[in-house]
Amino acid sequence: MSKEMLRSFEEVHHDIDEDIDAVYQELVEERRLFMQGPVVVFRWLNKPRWPVTYVSPNVKQVFGYPAKDFLSGKVQFSKLIARDDFETISQEARRYERMGLSNFEHSPFKIVKADGERIWVSVFTSIVRDDDDEISHYLCYLLDTSRFHQV
Repeated sequence: MSKEMLRSFEEVHHDIDEDIDAVYQELVEERRLFMQGPVVVFRWLNKPRWPVTYVSPNVKQVFGYPAKDFLSGKVQFSKLIARDDFETISQEARRYERMGLSNFEHSPFKIVKADGERIWVSVFTSIVRDDDDEISHYLCYLLDTSRFHQV
């Protein structure tokens, strides 16, 4: 291989490294933005009681429960949904799943925080399917919208 060719490969490699670094920095900044606000990210398995496999660290600030309580199953997200909203939310999710949607937004509903306070949330969900087109899990972000529901 000639020196010129080697130099071209090194330049391309350097450019790719710079692009990767730039994309990584953008992701870090975006994540920081979400983690500092009233947004919580969840990943739920498509199993009974929606076991949590990921929750963003700021869940403690927004819902009052540490992330480890969701990940261990000590706290089940489905149990935090206000009783008067649970059936509606469950029916909505099933309807969107039957429609074959990949993404959907729930109607706003109430969550009961660790201290008993009820807050309103908007939930945006992506349905992730496996190779057999079965739902494997859900990626969601929840936004505390309580300030918009107060009279």
